[in-house]
Order: sequence, then structure tokens, then C-alpha cells
Amino acid sequence: MEISKNGYTFYIERLEIETDKQLIQRSWFIVNQLNNIDNENLAKDFEKAVRLSRIWHNIKNLKCKYHNQIMDTIANKQVRHFC
Repeated sequence: MEISKNGYTFYIERLEIETDKQLIQRSWFIVNQLNNIDNENLAKDFEKAVRLSRIWHNIKNLKCKYHNQIMDTIANKQVRHFC
């Protein structure tokens, strides 16, 4: 799926078990973490956001549980960056 924000277009690959709705939600979770886009770190920040989005997807849709620190990190990202 392609999604644009602040003049940048990002391509987010669908997970094998992901529905269209879940892909859209995960895509927004990713791009909303890239609020302060810096060309030097864009690729690195994008990859980190994609990794976190996979964990977020597992927690939200598959009801997975992770270490408390990871759960707190995802909860903070969701509250601050997910609309």
C-alpha cells in the first residue's frame, strides 16, 4: 500500500494475515511516527516504525503479549501518534 505524508510517499507491504482494514490502520501507525521527517534518518526511522507496527499489529489483532517494556513502548506510540 502506498501512503503519503508531508510530500513523501511510503510503500508498506501487507503482512500475510492482514486484512485491508488492518493494513490501512498499520500504515497510518507507521507514517504518524514520522512527524519530524529528517532526510538523513528517514530510512532508519521508517524501518523502525515498520518493526514497531508489526508488534502493534500482533498486540491489537492477534492479542499477543510481550515484555512490559515493549508493551509500554507500543502503548505510548499508539497514544501519541495513532489517530
